[in-house]
Parts: sequence; structure tokens; C-alpha cells
Amino acid sequence: MREKLREAGLIVESGTSADGTPLFFPTWSVRTGFKGKLLMAPGQKVDLQLSYQPSLGSSPDSVLRKALRDKPELAQEVAKRRADYCVDPPFLGGVAKMSGDDEANSSGVKETRIHVRLARGGIGPAHEYRLVVDKGAETRLVLFCANNLKSVTKTRFETRAQDFTPTDDLRILLIDGKPKPSAPSR
Repeated sequence: MREKLREAGLIVESGTSADGTPLFFPTWSVRTGFKGKLLMAPGQKVDLQLSYQPSLGSSPDSVLRKALRDKPELAQEVAKRRADYCVDPPFLGGVAKMSGDDEANSSGVKETRIHVRLARGGIGPAHEYRLVVDKGAETRLVLFCANNLKSVTKTRFETRAQDFTPTDDLRILLIDGKPKPSAPSR
């Protein structure tokens, strides 16, 4: 079945598990959405606080591991991650520290992707905008595009803006795994 899916272009091989079993990356995406109505009186000040856990996508590995991101067949996925999440060299260094250079995903790296549609619906500007993202664990890596981002705790990051109108959606990337042990010194 995997060979049929690969021949159809629905999956591509993307490394191996710790025991050498091939891992595959889907070339499709699934979208889940929800809608709601919010009626506000024109010209009136409204305090609005939204808090929810959106649906998310995940992979049992990450194309940002060094062993995978250098593969030509995954170049399009790597470029998409770089653009969607503002991937920078320090983040790739964190992924490398977590995963090492092994072809196999021996550190159990996995990624979770969250996509929140902010730019649709014509809402804005928000007089006072505050976004807090909590990565949930100190060992987890988190990345997303934001201006004036600051760390407020070991797991929480915050950005604030005045008269903010979203021009793009919010995409958050989380990378989990076990940090590779340091080599013993001689």
C-alpha cells in the first residue's frame, strides 16, 4: 500500500525511525474549521478575550532535522516551514541539538503545527492586542512569526500591539523530542 501511495505522489519517504523502519511524510493536508457570529454595536468599545485550543497537524518526525532538510525531495516542505514559521538559524540549532545528525529519528523528534486564521473576516483594528503562546514544556521548541516577541516565563512568549489589524494567519510550530546526550569528554 505504501508503494502505491508513493507512486501516486501522496507520500514521500522522510527518514527512518530509531529501529530503521522507513518513515513517510504526507504530501496532502487536512483542514478543519469552525465559525461563529459576533455582533457588536458600531462605535462602542468592546473587550474581547478568546481562548481555545485549535485543531492541529502533527508528524512523527520533522523535515527540519538536518538529515531530512538537506534531501532534495523534501526541499518544498522545508521551504514551506521556513516561510510559514519564520525558521531561523538558532531554531535549527535547537532542532540539531535535540535530534543530532542521525539519518534515523533516534531521538524521537516529532512536530506539531497549529494554524489560526486571523487575517480573514475583516476584523480590526484591535485597539490593544496581546498574544501569549505557551509551549507547554521547557524542553519543547516553539516557533512562530511575531513582532516584538518577548519571553515572559520559561515556556510562555508574548507579543503586544496597539491598533492591530492582522495581515496574516498565525502559524505555530512545536518540536518535541529527547535531547541528544553530550559526548563524554576525554
